[in-house]
Order: sequence, then C-alpha cells, then structure tokens
Amino acid sequence: MDAAYTERGFTTQVIEAGGAYLVPLKNNVKELKEWAKLAFSYPTQNGVVDVEYRSGEVWERRSQVITGADLPEAISQALPDVKTLIRREHRITRRNGLQTVEVRYAVSSRLLTAQEAEDCWRGHWGIENRSHHRRDTVLHEDRCRLRKGAQGRAVLNGVVLALLTSQSRHLTALVRQLRLNPLAALRLLIPEPS
Repeated sequence: MDAAYTERGFTTQVIEAGGAYLVPLKNNVKELKEWAKLAFSYPTQNGVVDVEYRSGEVWERRSQVITGADLPEAISQALPDVKTLIRREHRITRRNGLQTVEVRYAVSSRLLTAQEAEDCWRGHWGIENRSHHRRDTVLHEDRCRLRKGAQGRAVLNGVVLALLTSQSRHLTALVRQLRLNPLAALRLLIPEPS
C-alpha cells in the first residue's frame, strides 16, 4: 500500500477484516523509519540479491528482512501484527560509472523471507507503473500536501481515473480537453441510458 496508509487505524482494520498488509516506512512515520534503519545497522542472516543488466546499466537489488523477536519493539507496538521488517536497497550503476542508491523500508503483517519480500516489492512496482504513475502524472497526487483526508482523496482519485480510462487511453490529452470544457467532465458522471 501507499505511505498514506501507514497508520494504526487503517492497518488494524485490514487485520480485523482477515487481510494482511505491506506498508512503507517513509518520512510520514519518521520515528518508525529511524527504528528500521537502526535495526538494519546490525548484520542480518536473511537476504537476497538480484542483479539485472539493462542497456549497459547494472541494476542491483538487495532485500533483507528481520522477523520475530528481532523486530524493534517500537515498530511492533506502533502497527498491529507486524511480523516482518524489510530493507530494500536499489543500486543503479550507469554506463558512465555513476551510481545511484535508494534505500527503502517497509513492514508486513505476513511472515516473509527475503525472496518473498523482493517478489512483493517487484509486484508493487507493476502496480506503481500502471496505477500510481497515472495518479501522479494526471492528477498530481504526489504534489498534494494534504494529510488529513488523504485516504478519501486517494479513493476519489481512483473513481476519477476509472471514469477517465473508460473514455480514453490517452488520459493527459483527455484531461486537457476537460479543463477547457468542464461541462463535458460533468457529463461523465451521468450514466448513458442502456
């Protein structure tokens, strides 16, 4: 799930409904992210490395997990039923030798191995590329600094995207047209007689 859902109330609802969650630890939960960094400053036994070569670049992904009694207590108390803490490092070596490194953290209510965590992360990026990318480019979701009601806005954005994609695959062009003709946007809300 997106970082907006990294809160006790929402994750509790997921668990009570019989589901499971995997949520990122970003700056919106800065204290938990710092605990994760501290936990991974010690060597871990459960890790996996994936290397991919793309157009002369080297993409290296390292996933590590901490489970069970080794989980920081602050994280276990902050979110319900945490079973796995995940650290994922993504290192890209460009053709010119420059490297970029991105490290991210997440928690899951499922007990995951490092390989399972990596598979979940890779699956998430498939969703990111299909859904979240459209949310960011068409609806500018990442630019919004709204914190209260962020989940409501995310749901509303999902409805808007569903309406738009039912009309066209070229969302950016459609949004430009609808900005010029707001009445056409309102017509999307009226169902066609069948």
